[in-house]
Amino acid sequence: MSALNKLADEERLWIGALRTESTEDIQSIELVPWRNRNGRIAKWSGLMEESDVAPPVLILKPEAEQSGDYSRLEIKWRVKPDNLNKKAADYHVAVLTGNMEEELAAREVSHSAQREEKCRFSNDDFSSLNEDALVSAKVVVSVVGNDAIERQESEEFTIRFGQPPESQADGVGRKVRTFSEGLAELGSRETVSTIITRSIGLKADAKGFILRRTSEGRQHKSFRVFRPPLIHEVEKQWTGGKGAIGRWRVRVRASGIRAGEVEFLPVEGTGRTAWSRAATASRRMVQRFNATEGGVGQVYDERSKTFDTVRDYVLAWTALLDGGDPSLALCHTVEVQSLSGRTIG
Repeated sequence: MSALNKLADEERLWIGALRTESTEDIQSIELVPWRNRNGRIAKWSGLMEESDVAPPVLILKPEAEQSGDYSRLEIKWRVKPDNLNKKAADYHVAVLTGNMEEELAAREVSHSAQREEKCRFSNDDFSSLNEDALVSAKVVVSVVGNDAIERQESEEFTIRFGQPPESQADGVGRKVRTFSEGLAELGSRETVSTIITRSIGLKADAKGFILRRTSEGRQHKSFRVFRPPLIHEVEKQWTGGKGAIGRWRVRVRASGIRAGEVEFLPVEGTGRTAWSRAATASRRMVQRFNATEGGVGQVYDERSKTFDTVRDYVLAWTALLDGGDPSLALCHTVEVQSLSGRTIG
């Protein structure tokens, strides 16, 4: 009774005068991260990790319509207040290119009043993309008709077509920057030279890595180096062309999507000794590439039998660049251009 007597003069504390949290007005939204506490990409996201340094990837299966095996991209977010009424708000969920200039897909979702709101995209949402697309993207979630609520952006990821790699057990091979970094751990110098000469244990896996397995006595070690898809494509063209001297060019749209295939631009040389020497060295290097899964599989070892091939290649190009046209420095490079022909990189 004494508490009630004191409240009688405090109208601001009476029931009815207290300010309560409205269940009709949204205050903020917050994305649920795709990564777990260990920094790894969660399976529910639909994304995959192909490299520790590269963004996660959404892999769209090109024949999903026939097989019914669709890829998915899921985004989740939390809302304040958490007791918001069902359908009290609508959300615009868009997949934008990494530079935020082009909308690749979009959906509008009504508030479900669940613990977490969610939205999913699948292959059908990206039907405008070509099968050779390689796009950097983000997901942006905003509240429809309420610009006061700050929109939320996901981390950057990559969209491409292909077959997801088969799940592999951890420990299939330790990731290294180059194979020389891993082979340096072996105790026997002779073993290293033998492995390099015979290209022992080299194999490409489904994730874009080149694996090298080694054994020394009872000790077995495996290492892997990531080979970017563009580099692989260029190397296949080079080896298919028997080491022809030239460079490559690829044009992309503003979104980063390729506008066509990678194009090889041959460079015509003269009958000079330096040019002939470089052309011969390139043909020999191509033979080496074919036997060692391309450039990623190369290890420079002066004691191996392949040293002559590498040495001749380096010396031939040194001589050609020292006395040749400066434009020769563009040989064996890939130029990225806009649709108008402007060099991007």
